[in-house]
Amino acid sequence: MCTRISCTYIYTNRSAEPDAIDIMKELTAAAEGLVTGDYTHHKGKTNTSSAIILAMLALSEEPKTIAEAMARSDGSATAWWKAVCDEMHSWKALEVYSLINEEELRHMDVEIIDSKVVFKIKVDENEIPYRHKCRIVARGFQESDQGDTFAPMAHPVTIRTLIALAVAKGWYMKQGDVKTAYLNAELPKPVYLRPPVGLEPILGHWKIMQLRKVVYGLGASGRLWWQTFTQKNKEFGMESITNDDCVFCVRQGDSILQVIVAIVVDDVLMIGNDEALLQKWFTFMRNHFEVSDDGDLKHYLGVHYQRVGGDVLATQTGYIDRMLKRYNMQNCKEASTPMAQGFAINPDELPERGEPEHVEEMRSILGSCMYCLTWTRPEIGYSVNYLARYTLQANRQTIAAARRILRYLKTTRTEGIRFKHNQEGQIGNNAVKVYADTSDADCELTSKST
Repeated sequence: MCTRISCTYIYTNRSAEPDAIDIMKELTAAAEGLVTGDYTHHKGKTNTSSAIILAMLALSEEPKTIAEAMARSDGSATAWWKAVCDEMHSWKALEVYSLINEEELRHMDVEIIDSKVVFKIKVDENEIPYRHKCRIVARGFQESDQGDTFAPMAHPVTIRTLIALAVAKGWYMKQGDVKTAYLNAELPKPVYLRPPVGLEPILGHWKIMQLRKVVYGLGASGRLWWQTFTQKNKEFGMESITNDDCVFCVRQGDSILQVIVAIVVDDVLMIGNDEALLQKWFTFMRNHFEVSDDGDLKHYLGVHYQRVGGDVLATQTGYIDRMLKRYNMQNCKEASTPMAQGFAINPDELPERGEPEHVEEMRSILGSCMYCLTWTRPEIGYSVNYLARYTLQANRQTIAAARRILRYLKTTRTEGIRFKHNQEGQIGNNAVKVYADTSDADCELTSKST
C-alpha cells in the first residue's frame, strides 16, 4: 500500500509529458526506500540472504499487471518495478517507438493494437531465482495482416548432435543470450501500439506508441528477428547449414579451425575448436546486439549440462520438480517403470468423448512429459505416445496411467543422457548404431504393431 501511495505522489507532481527515464529512476528510488533487504542476485554470485529472500518471493504467483506488482506486500514491489524500468530503458535505448497523441490518429485509417505486461521470475539450474523480468507484449492476435509469420529455430535433434560432436572431439562449448532480441529488428511498416495499463503516468495519457522496431507478441516478430540475426552472421562470414536455418558455421581460412552457432529465439549455443574465433564472434555481435557471454555450457533451454570427467551429462531435474509441483505430486509414490507391465487400454471401454477437465489434464501432463522426452528422457516415448492416442477419450484410467509417468520421472529425476568423450575424437568409432522400439503385432486388441 505504501509503495502505491508513494508512486501516485510522484506521478501527480510531474509535468504532463515527463522524461520516462527520469521518472523511472525517481520511482525506483522511492520504492527502494520502502523495502529493506538486498534483493540483488547475480548468476554464480549469490549471497545466502538474497537467495533465501528471492526464493521466498518466488513462492508467490507472478503479478498480472503493473498495479498488482506495485501493490505487493511481500517485498517484491521494488524488484518488479526495476524490471519494468529495465524494459522501458531497453525500448528507449534501441529507439523502438515514438509517442503520438491518440487524437492525431482518429482521422487516420490505422490499426491500434493493445498491449500488456508479462512478469516472470527467472530461475537457474538449481531452481534458485536470480532475476525478476518484465516484458511489454503486443496483443498480436488483434493484427488484421500479420504477413509471413514462420520463424525457424534450431531443432532439438540438431542441438543434441552438436553437443555430442563437441564432447566427442573435446571442443569448446559456450552459451550466450541476446538481451531484448526482438527489439533489434526493424519493422517493414509502422505499427501503432497502445501502452499497457500502468504506464500512462510515464508515457503520458492518451498517448500511442508508433513502433519502428519489432516487439514481442507481433505475428512476424520471430521471423524478422531471425532474418536480422542471420544477416549479421553472414556479415561475419558464416553460412547456415542446409538442413537447419538456425545453425551457422564458419571456418578460419583453409584451416580446420571452426565455430558453429545455433540459436533458439534469443538463446545462443556455440561450439568450436578455436576459442579465439569464438571470442571474435562475440566481439562482432556485441557491435550490433547486447549479447551476454554466459561462459561454458551449463543450463540451456531448461536442460542442465554437467561435466563428468570428459563426458557431459544432460538432465532436467529442475523441470521435473516443477512438473511434480504443478500436479501436486511432490510426495507421490514412486514407480520403477513409466508404464505397468502388460498395461493396455480397451478403446471400447472408454467414453466417446472424455470430460473436459479430464481431457485438459491429460493434454497438460503428456505435453509436459514430451519436453522431457524430446531433450533427455527418450525412454518415456512409448508410454507418452501410447496414451496420447486416447487424449480425447480421457478418463480416470488414462489419467492414472499418465500420472504414473510422473511417478517414474520422480524416481529417476537425476537421470538423463550422457554424451561420451572419444579419445580419438570420433563419434561412435565411425560405427553406425541403429535402435528400434517397434514391436511386431503385439497389441492384443488389434494385432497391430506398436
